[in-house]
Parts: sequence; C-alpha cells; structure tokens
Amino acid sequence: MEILANLGIFLLMYVLIYGIYHIIKKLKNKERRLTRNRFYIPLILGIVFFSIGAPSLDSGLQQEYDKVVEQNKEMTSELGIVKSQVEELDEKYKNLEKDYKELKTNKDDSSSKLTEAQDKNKKLEETNKELEAKIAELDEKNKSLDDQINDLKQATASNTESSSSNNSSKQQSSNTNTSTNTASTTKSSKQQSSSSSTSASTVSNIENFANCTELRKVYPNGVDSSHPAYQAKMDRDKDNFACER
Repeated sequence: MEILANLGIFLLMYVLIYGIYHIIKKLKNKERRLTRNRFYIPLILGIVFFSIGAPSLDSGLQQEYDKVVEQNKEMTSELGIVKSQVEELDEKYKNLEKDYKELKTNKDDSSSKLTEAQDKNKKLEETNKELEAKIAELDEKNKSLDDQINDLKQATASNTESSSSNNSSKQQSSNTNTSTNTASTTKSSKQQSSSSSTSASTVSNIENFANCTELRKVYPNGVDSSHPAYQAKMDRDKDNFACER
C-alpha cells in the first residue's frame, strides 16, 4: 500500500512538472494543447494510487509519531534521572566544599601548632647548649678542685713524713739523755739501774694520741701493734692494727 501511495505521489509530481513545462511552451505557441496520455492519464492514476495508499502512509506516520513520542518519553525519563544525578553531584560537591574548608582550617591550626612546636624545640636546644656549657665549666672546675686536693694530699703526706722524722729524732735524743741521766744517778745498784733505765726507755718511747684523727695526721696509714703509737682502744676490729684506712 505504501508503494501505491509513493507511485501516486510520483505521478502527481510528474503531472505538475509537465503542466509547468506545457505553460512555458504555450507562451511561445498558444495553439499548443495538453495531451491525454501525458497529462490526464498520469493525473488520474496519481490521484487513484495516492488515494489508495494514503491510509497506509497515515499509519506509517502514526507509527513514526508514536515511536518519536516513546523516544521522547524515554529521553524525558533519562533526563529526570540525569537531573537527579546532577542534584546528587551538586550535594556531594557542597559536602566536599565544606570538608575542604574544614581541612583547610585544620591545616592552618596544624601549621600554627607545628610552628609553635618548632619554636619550643629551638628554645630547648638553646637551653641544652647552655646546660652543656655550664656542665663543661663545672667539669673544668671539678678537675681544678681535684688537682688542688691532690696537691694538698701530697703536701700533707710530705708534712707528715717530715713530722715523723722529726719526732723520731727527738725521741732518740730524749732516749739518749734519759739513759745518761739514769746511769749517773743509779751507780749504787746495777739491777736497780738496769730496771730504771729500761722503765725510762719504755716510757719515753710511747706516743700518745687522743684519737685516730690526731694519729693519722702523723701516720696517715695507721700503726701496727709493735709501733710506739699503738693503742688498743684505737684497734676497733682487733687485728693488731690501729686507725687503718
């Protein structure tokens, strides 16, 4: 049916073109007339064929229209979906923009805290350097004090040795004088003279110290039981050695 309609349209177009051609020719030749075979028959057939095939054209156009309407509905539905997606994306964008502002604020806070921490670290480093300098200064002073203490110990030891030698020489001279005096005054009896000289010698050789502090000034390392300065009360651990260090 669509073929007949298309054929009718073709015949009508032919008749229209032929009519225009005939009018142009008739302007030159007024006696020219339309022929039946070239004008009327194609005109009649074109009208008949178009009339028969027109309903099919209408149904085809309706189908095309329905198809376009359906596509329009689909596009409208898709457009609604796209619009909803756009709204969701817009909402996400707003949330992201809000998160970005919060992150920027947190970043600024973190930067300020980092700067503050760096300043504190610098101050601590400076304080540490000052403490190290003071420690080095104290070490130098401590070494100087140690040297002074060692010097004093050496001086004390030398003084102790010289004092011990002086005491020994004095003790020997005292013993000599005592023996001489005893010999001259005890001529009557040898036994009495011998016992008197022995007693005087023993008494003169004994060195008495009030305590270990006084004894260590003369004998820094203490004395054993055979020494004249030994006293049992100063031998605390009873090992026959008094005032040992």
